[in-house]
Amino acid sequence: MAGMREGVEMEPASDSNLSVPLRRIERPLQLGLFRAAEEEKVNVDTKETIPPFWKEVTEREWNDWRWQLRHRITTLDQLKEIIQLTPEEIEGIKHSKGRLALAVTPYFVSLMDPVNPNCPVRRQAIPRVEELHLAKSDMIDPCGEDKDSPVPGLVHRYPDRVLLLITDQCAVYCRYCTRRRLVGSTERSITEGNFEEVLKYLKKNRKVRDVLLSGGDPLLLENERLEE
Repeated sequence: MAGMREGVEMEPASDSNLSVPLRRIERPLQLGLFRAAEEEKVNVDTKETIPPFWKEVTEREWNDWRWQLRHRITTLDQLKEIIQLTPEEIEGIKHSKGRLALAVTPYFVSLMDPVNPNCPVRRQAIPRVEELHLAKSDMIDPCGEDKDSPVPGLVHRYPDRVLLLITDQCAVYCRYCTRRRLVGSTERSITEGNFEEVLKYLKKNRKVRDVLLSGGDPLLLENERLEE
């Protein structure tokens, strides 16, 4: 589902109750440590990495995240053209609708081994029939977020910070997602009505100083929408 992409963004524990004051580190950040030296940079021709299935796609399109999102593989027929699916995968895809749907970007598919069903990247995103087998120990909400949700879309677990789930959409749906009860079914952002409820709650709880954006993947929203 992390970073703030696939998986869960766990809020760090509050430091408001620490008995020992935290010291501020005044040492300047050395940006050079995070930059690759010019001589170490490797120029890769992106066109050479585009799979033959998308041979008509331009390099500009392939590197455009919006293009990748628009051309996600979301059906069994689409995926069968690219990957040699096993019976377990076929059954898993057929039953994924209404649960955690199939959605994979062309780039992510290009990383998969098309003939090896045990490919880790492939196992991460392609549904399997085993997902239908529920054990007694399985939990719908393994992180216990619902019990800490005072209003829809908001998780308030620590006194001074909250988690705001602003979308239920991801570019790729990981099969191990801990929020599968929430993501992948409608693919929509938080409604204005829900957002107003969140604002009212935050105005009443002045101790909250951090609002962490999550989902789904909040970075799928346009910058203008995030700035609102």
